[in-house]
Amino acid sequence: MKKERLVNFRNNDEDIAVLEKAANKLSSETGEKPNVSKAIRHSAKQYAASEPELFFCNRIAIEETEKHIQYGRELLQNVINEFKVVTNYSLTLEQLKTVLKGINAMGSLVILKEAINEMAIRLIYEEQQKKYPDLNFSIDQIKIPDLSSILEKAAHNNFPWIQNHDIGIFWHVYEIADGKIVVNPVQLEKICEGYRIYATTSEEKTKLTEVKKLCRQLDGFIKNVSSPAVLNIAGLVYFDRFTGRFEPSEYYIKYTI
Repeated sequence: MKKERLVNFRNNDEDIAVLEKAANKLSSETGEKPNVSKAIRHSAKQYAASEPELFFCNRIAIEETEKHIQYGRELLQNVINEFKVVTNYSLTLEQLKTVLKGINAMGSLVILKEAINEMAIRLIYEEQQKKYPDLNFSIDQIKIPDLSSILEKAAHNNFPWIQNHDIGIFWHVYEIADGKIVVNPVQLEKICEGYRIYATTSEEKTKLTEVKKLCRQLDGFIKNVSSPAVLNIAGLVYFDRFTGRFEPSEYYIKYTI
């Protein structure tokens, strides 16, 4: 196709030197005469095609993470609700984090009970100081209501599930809005993105294209075997039960094996 449209852009001596260097490099690769315009178009095409290509998604890990975060949200909601009922104080997220800081620790029930008591005493003491600034009283004089139901909420249902997972509570994904624990979708997506793998370099994309062809060929044998997974090629391709077809392995695409 004939090139007729002209694009003007500002440049300096350094820019010109870089363009000429690029033109000479492209010339050595193609055997053609150095041409700055060709070098610019070639670089632009490469840059435009440099978008990462998703080829692996650990759906099981994402499902487990989302489930974990939902359990955590319910746990936190139960605790702040009960704390409000018993003490009439609404906890902030930072205060809630302080109360539940020992939820994964050994002897966590004792730690939780102590943290709940300390938080209730502190909030009552601070309110009393504001109400009666001229009175001198110690924190030991503060009387607190029965807080056992708060501890029960913290330890009930979701607590063993959270405790038995080393990852603990994903505090950074939660926010409090009008007394409700909500999940920040942006933060959740950042976590899930960690379970997705992309081909980013030209070499990786070339490998991916090759392996995809093999995957589609293996798909044709699925109906002939009782379990498609027997056709897996370690480090190269595997059968994905979610997509119902063969997919490229990250090990071949991303690493030297």
